[in-house]
Amino acid sequence: EEKTQQHMAAKSNAEEKKSDSSSSNKPGQLLIALGSSSAIKQKVVKETFASKNVEVVGLSFASGVPEQPVGKAETQKGAQFRAEKAKELKPDASVWIGIENGMYRQTPDDHQANNQDNEEVFKYWFDVGCIFIIYKDDKNDQLQTDVCWSDSLPIPIENTKDCLEKDGKSAKNNGNHTWSPLKDPHSELTNGKRPRKMWLLDAMKKWKEASIFKQ
Repeated sequence: EEKTQQHMAAKSNAEEKKSDSSSSNKPGQLLIALGSSSAIKQKVVKETFASKNVEVVGLSFASGVPEQPVGKAETQKGAQFRAEKAKELKPDASVWIGIENGMYRQTPDDHQANNQDNEEVFKYWFDVGCIFIIYKDDKNDQLQTDVCWSDSLPIPIENTKDCLEKDGKSAKNNGNHTWSPLKDPHSELTNGKRPRKMWLLDAMKKWKEASIFKQ
């Protein structure tokens, strides 16, 4: 029985080494682990690093936040969780990325709240994408983290009224009622001129131009 256990342990170790070997990136190739299986997000990452020899591995798991994040803090929390989970699942990568879209409220500077307006809490909402990036800096062999944000898309009030609870602090259905059922509401609200992919891609390209990946 002891020999059998030793044989099984040796077999298990061999399989683990084989698995690790098969998941390693090729020499000269940048391996990026993305904390999402979204086709849109994978295209964003691939096009951001289009000038490099890259492999993007999409990983599917829960984001750690409600389906509809409310507020920038919760949105960033989801993006960070995705990046860190991707690092946990794909430790042999060199870059780990988490992307999370959420909604937040920002009133104009000259805004005066009207307590008599029952719709006040549903006004001035925006959709925004947060991108959390963890990467290895070969110069000092240290892990670096960057956070960048997409431009903000104004959300129609009829959508916020349908999505949010009466106090405007969270989404309905325990935070899982999204403000739009569409995969790409950005495209619809801009009449096809700027799909969601472009909002995220523009943000990532700006980040890349200021990062160690510029060349």
